[in-house]
Amino acid sequence: MNVLYIADIPDVCYENIDFSEAGKKKKESMVKSLMNSGHSVDIYSPLASERTGRSYYRSRQSKFNNVDVMYSPAIVLYPIINYLFSLLYSIYYAIVLFNKDYDVVLFYNYDVVTAIPAMIIRRIHNKPIVVEYEDAYSTQEDFYSQLTSWIRTTAKVSGGLLVCENMSSLVTTENYGVFRGIKEIYDSNLPSGELDFLDIDNSDTVVMYSGGLTREKGIDLFIKLAEFNSHSDIKFVSTGYGSPSTVHRIRSKFQDINSDDTIFLGKVSPYSRYVSLLERADILVVLEDPAFSISRYRFPSKIIEYTERDSVIVSSNISDLDKITPCPCYLLPAYDVKSVSSEITHIHNNLDKYKSTHDIKQQTWIENECNLESASHTVDTVLKQAMSS
Repeated sequence: MNVLYIADIPDVCYENIDFSEAGKKKKESMVKSLMNSGHSVDIYSPLASERTGRSYYRSRQSKFNNVDVMYSPAIVLYPIINYLFSLLYSIYYAIVLFNKDYDVVLFYNYDVVTAIPAMIIRRIHNKPIVVEYEDAYSTQEDFYSQLTSWIRTTAKVSGGLLVCENMSSLVTTENYGVFRGIKEIYDSNLPSGELDFLDIDNSDTVVMYSGGLTREKGIDLFIKLAEFNSHSDIKFVSTGYGSPSTVHRIRSKFQDINSDDTIFLGKVSPYSRYVSLLERADILVVLEDPAFSISRYRFPSKIIEYTERDSVIVSSNISDLDKITPCPCYLLPAYDVKSVSSEITHIHNNLDKYKSTHDIKQQTWIENECNLESASHTVDTVLKQAMSS
């Protein structure tokens, strides 16, 4: 089967365009699954920056996991202009260039620059389109989210590869499968770096937060958790990314706690240092706020990454985690600092028991849902059903 995959693919040449490392791994997982099923894949990568600047990027071709990628031209002036520029080129490419005999078009998220060219190809060339749906921005209330909501309801997809079961209520097709990624992509295979820069003893219990420095992702709760337990025998270590002003604000909040048991590192590099932190952590937390509706319609890819470690994964009740058996995470019954602190303390006091129990659950889940063969089968089944619809 010939597949055209429309997705924004990271490339070092685009220095003024931001890319998500988590998103990159999801796309790597998809490409690997497609190739493993014997499909022929071409990638079209439209890029739209949310930055302000003065940059222009010509169209070019490259490789992504040994697959050909065509990049359309992109500019960085103002966000709305950047998106319109990329959209116009995407429409042009969809009408004029993509006349190859593709059997199916797979596009990444209901984003303007990925979904609209797929919709045009469906209309002009009568090809089935399938969405890889991993972030339901349309459940939010800003203008762009409402625009993606309109696209979602009008795209007429023939299939969906969804990052969690809950998203089935958002797609207009009964032909869907759950595709979270494949564990091989998340295996670090890198040597751990040194931890000499941290004041952590071997006997310390380390609770680690990693991710976006936003309330939605849970950094505010983690700060409260660290402050609430500032005189305990638990080390609270956090890494994360955000704008310089955000990083400064979060760093100041941690410094206000004034405790040697609280460590904020910001974005950790090189990657080997980050790997070493994960290896050292006893408890890895995923603290996305369930009050945000979007938390029910995505799946933290860090959970796949964390299952490699000899750690207990503790998570708020988000995504479809409450439907997964066995669940790879210890699910928090409530989302407030006292309740979460109580659960963390309980795990800390029974750490060996929880590590043993949850290691079995984590490995069972990762082998069942995120191995290459099962993921490839899911992708293949949805694409073939889309072809026959």
